[in-house]
Amino acid sequence: MSNSKAEIQEISAPTYNVSSNNVKYQPQELRLEAKEVTNIETFDQLPEDYDPRLTAILSEAVPDNVIVSYYYIAASKNPRNNYRWELNQDGRLFAVQHSGQNPSFEITFDQPLPSQPTKILSKDEIQTLYSQLEQGKFFDQPQLQRISVEGGNYVILRVRQGDRFHEVVYENVENPLLEYLYSITD
Repeated sequence: MSNSKAEIQEISAPTYNVSSNNVKYQPQELRLEAKEVTNIETFDQLPEDYDPRLTAILSEAVPDNVIVSYYYIAASKNPRNNYRWELNQDGRLFAVQHSGQNPSFEITFDQPLPSQPTKILSKDEIQTLYSQLEQGKFFDQPQLQRISVEGGNYVILRVRQGDRFHEVVYENVENPLLEYLYSITD
């Protein structure tokens, strides 16, 4: 285990103006600055007693035609915000979110990926994705990076590039690579 430091600089969030019985959305910036430095713990392997929902995902084989598998999983007992996507070599991206129909914590994803692509990425977009992975030194990252806090989220990223395959679990970690990957399904 090693520690590295990351600074939290600013957070922007919309605020809401409530007047009488109707709520009106007014985008206003709320800026918070944190001067503290947060330690990110890193592990080359997952602890043996790690969350079974995550180890179950990591034990599944990634199909040969899939170059990126992305999973967002809430650390809370409510799976409604969980979503995942897979990107095939040909640019077809398949994404699905938990339906919320079965709120059981143990059911991380309650529906399969769709049969038709959600989005199709161009060759340039796929190249940009690989460039982002290289800039983030993804293939050199340890298997687990975490900031120990109550709640939060997990992101599992599994990537194949040629004969290389690597997977990383990010627990309550934000970085430019993850920010980029959040935008893929927009």
